[in-house]
Amino acid sequence: AQDRTAEAYSQFLQAHMLADAGDVTAAVAAYRRAMELDPASSSIPAALAELYLNENRLTDAQAAAEQAVAVGADNKQAHRVLGQIFAG
Repeated sequence: AQDRTAEAYSQFLQAHMLADAGDVTAAVAAYRRAMELDPASSSIPAALAELYLNENRLTDAQAAAEQAVAVGADNKQAHRVLGQIFAG
């Protein structure tokens, strides 16, 4: 279990770096791998939701944010993404 969590964190960090470099497709894939490795984390789908929001992929952003809230109801990043979607 510890190895899966460590690999999830590695994928999460890689996703951030890929997103910063502008490789959205690879970043999404890394976030998805991280989510598979650590399905109990609400931070991973929340970060993916924010990436989707920044790419104006609102349906994907909403789905990822809702997934984050389902895992962690108090995830502020996910609620912020949902708020921005609903306000727009």
